[in-house]
Amino acid sequence: MRTSRFMTIALSFLLVLVVGTAGYANRIEFWMQNYDNLPIQSKCMNELIAEFKKETGITVDIEYVNWDEAMNRWTLVATGGEAPDAGDMYWLYTFSDMGGGKHGPMPLDEYEDQLGLDGFFPSSLADVKYKGHTYGVPWRIDIRLMAYRQDYFDEAGLTEAPQTWDDLLNYAQKLTKRTADGRVQRYGLALRNNIDVQQVLPWVWQAGGEIMSSDGKLAQFDTPEFKEAMQFVRDLIYKYEVVSPFITDPSYVEGDEFRANRAAMIDHVGASLKRDLELTAPQLVPVLVGAPPVGHKARAAFSGAGYFGVLHGTKNPEAAVKWVSFLARPDVQLRLGQAMRQYAPNMEAAMDPYYTGDAWGASVIETLQYAHTSQHPSPAYSQIMAKGPGGVMYDLWQAVIHNQEPLDEILKTAQVRAQELMDRVR
Repeated sequence: MRTSRFMTIALSFLLVLVVGTAGYANRIEFWMQNYDNLPIQSKCMNELIAEFKKETGITVDIEYVNWDEAMNRWTLVATGGEAPDAGDMYWLYTFSDMGGGKHGPMPLDEYEDQLGLDGFFPSSLADVKYKGHTYGVPWRIDIRLMAYRQDYFDEAGLTEAPQTWDDLLNYAQKLTKRTADGRVQRYGLALRNNIDVQQVLPWVWQAGGEIMSSDGKLAQFDTPEFKEAMQFVRDLIYKYEVVSPFITDPSYVEGDEFRANRAAMIDHVGASLKRDLELTAPQLVPVLVGAPPVGHKARAAFSGAGYFGVLHGTKNPEAAVKWVSFLARPDVQLRLGQAMRQYAPNMEAAMDPYYTGDAWGASVIETLQYAHTSQHPSPAYSQIMAKGPGGVMYDLWQAVIHNQEPLDEILKTAQVRAQELMDRVR
């Protein structure tokens, strides 16, 4: 009797263990940010999840993360907080360093053959490869290009997009329109709102500089290249008066200036501009044209990106990798791009007429060859680029544009502050 009872308990425990293990094998949790239109996104993802389950038997439980809380959520994940099995991630360099090989993004080197990375634009892979490891597959492109009004170009007799900084200045001067008494009615060029400190980076890259060394140990703010870039931008505003000085006002929105006929070109603008105009100013879409970035010592476009990866702590990395590999397929990448109104880094998907059928989409794809990853190999990067007073880049940009302080002093101060932060996290 006692033996029979023991066997019953043992069998029950074994059954629970088997069921639990099978549950892990057939179910994963996936976090994803919300994009553009959540009902459309949810419909697309539910369809993909159903197709994936039919194909593999694996259930995907999806949770949508609002962008307002995404940074905090993924930072917590990287520091040991609650984590899903797989996720829609970004800032790989920062979060993998922060996790120290125990938390956050998990290397997928042993699964690389499953991911189909040879089907992606090489520039997009910079956002999923770090320190010799592969962490997932890219799925959306946040590339910054130039936008201009074809009607204003025709009016000024301009037949092609600017190619250099000299061209940019020359074009902006021709496109700036003033009243008889000298007041500006339309600026030749619009820059992004001053709060967006990311826009500093492409100017520095185009001048041949960087903000830190490739190993993330040395800050590189106090350099001739950085100074040249900041001087050029300052001159566009105050010396040549082809850019509005009100970019330092938080209420200034470069897209609004474009829509209101107060700007002929926008530099370092996101690929989503066309989508925004379709919703808010459809009459401008026919005259909207895109172009790759201008060059100086180099052409370089800011490239942020999202990627699908797997997290340390997952109980079933094989199932999570299968899901990520499924999301890497060209047909799936195209469906994701269409539903979330994103540009796909998968080459086959990107060449679909959905993207290449207009000049804007073709320019987005062309700009990929000049993509420069916005990631930097130091966990201090997020503090350096913090959007608000106290952030190294924010304070620098304010001093350059709003306060017009001496550049040598500005760059020396930024150099010291950035280096202190970088030394602290090494």
